[in-house]
Amino acid sequence: MASLSTKSVDYMTVYTSDLVKAVRKAAGNIEKPLEGFHIVVDAGNGAGGFFAAKVLEPLGAITSGSQFLEPDGLFPNHIPNPEDKTAMKAITKAVLDNKADLGIIFDTDVDR
Repeated sequence: MASLSTKSVDYMTVYTSDLVKAVRKAAGNIEKPLEGFHIVVDAGNGAGGFFAAKVLEPLGAITSGSQFLEPDGLFPNHIPNPEDKTAMKAITKAVLDNKADLGIIFDTDVDR
């Protein structure tokens, strides 16, 4: 009889680490290529809330003012659709209120 074993893998850590490494490599092996940039993230209470702390901050970005990072399937703040007018107003306001350089808004499953 074959011996079975399981291994626990934190895929989010693997995924975000790979994203950070890819950006660093593309930037010419600079450790913090986003240093000094203020980037506000709006995850729309979908799955993209990790992006601010686990991808942008290790690359040197300031992410204060990011909003709706905690997943909530009721989407209490706005529809998590970057093409939705209410969502666009929310990220625009966050960028202006925080004097950020850039705003990133995600859809529910972070594929756009």
